[in-house]
Amino acid sequence: YSRFPVTTDPLNPKNTSRDSFAHRVEVGVGKFVYVHVAHWRPGRGYGPDVVMKHVQAGTVEDDPKKFEEKVLDEMSTPSSYNLTLKRLKPHLYAGRPVFLLGDFNEPSHLDWTPEYARKGPDRWVDNPTETPLRFAIRWRGSKTFTDAGMRDAYRTIFSNPVTHPGYTWTPPYANGTPGRRPYDGDKGPNQILD
Repeated sequence: YSRFPVTTDPLNPKNTSRDSFAHRVEVGVGKFVYVHVAHWRPGRGYGPDVVMKHVQAGTVEDDPKKFEEKVLDEMSTPSSYNLTLKRLKPHLYAGRPVFLLGDFNEPSHLDWTPEYARKGPDRWVDNPTETPLRFAIRWRGSKTFTDAGMRDAYRTIFSNPVTHPGYTWTPPYANGTPGRRPYDGDKGPNQILD
C-alpha cells in the first residue's frame, strides 16, 4: 500500500527477476524517489550461519584476515551485488534519491566491525562453545553499496554497532511458538542475532 503513486522504474523496466525489483515513487508533482528491492541468494547459506559452523567445527583461522577471506569466499555472490548496482547506478550518478531494501541474506560490514569483535555481545543466543560469535568481517554486499556512495539508514542514525546492534534477525520469541524452532536452550543452540 502506498499513498504515493508507484510505477516501474523507467530506467529498469524489467521486473521479471524474483531477485530484483525497481520502482519509481512520485512523492510530489514531478518529484520522484527510486526504490529498489533486492533478494540476494548466497550459495552456501546465511553468512552468520557459515561463521557459526566454522566455530562449531573448530575451523576458525588464527589469522582474522584469513578467516574473513575464507568466509567471504564461501559467501559472496558478486553477480547479485553487481546486478543490483548496475540497476541503481544511473540514479546514483544523477544524484537522485535511491532506497535499497530487501532480503540480502548477508550482514552489514558496518555491524561486524573490529570494535564489535572486541566489545560486542555474542550474537549466538545460547552459545555451546567458548568462542563468541563476533568477528570483524567486511561483508562484500553492503561494502559494495557504501563504496558506491550509499549510506546505511540505521547506521547513519546509530553509528555504534556495540551500543546499538540493530538486530533484525532472529527476533526473540517464546520457546514453543508454533512453526518456529526452539529459540534457546538445549534444543535451540543455533539461533543467531544479527
